[in-house]
Amino acid sequence: MRPGSRRRSPGCGGQLAELLAHEHASLAVAQRAGGVPGDAPLFTSLFNYRHNGGDDQAPDAFDGIEVAYSQEHTNYPLLVSVNDDGDRLRVVVGAVAPIDPALVAELLCTTVGNLVNVLETDAGTPLAVVGVLGERERRVLEE
Repeated sequence: MRPGSRRRSPGCGGQLAELLAHEHASLAVAQRAGGVPGDAPLFTSLFNYRHNGGDDQAPDAFDGIEVAYSQEHTNYPLLVSVNDDGDRLRVVVGAVAPIDPALVAELLCTTVGNLVNVLETDAGTPLAVVGVLGERERRVLEE
């Protein structure tokens, strides 16, 4: 092997192992590698799927201590969390202006509902034809 050359590991596992050298890369390095200008955010949204295993309440960490208030915070302008409680999915959207969190939640629920309908009726339907707009949004676009 030539000096300075890298040995390539076979398969996906080897590729993942090679990425470990970049595990602690700074945000500036990631922005440069992605071609993102330094004053622009690398990411503008966060999608979080949480499988809660059917238990709505987290177990008490300490006897006698009760949670009085809890609120999620993020630095992302848009946060979409899907909470899977085993029996149902609950969508929570957090957004900063001018993003309308209610509209984002509505569009997401419409899209997922349409996807479920397509999967139940014709699973071979191409994803590109699954509707993402509700009746109200379609009317607005048609005006």
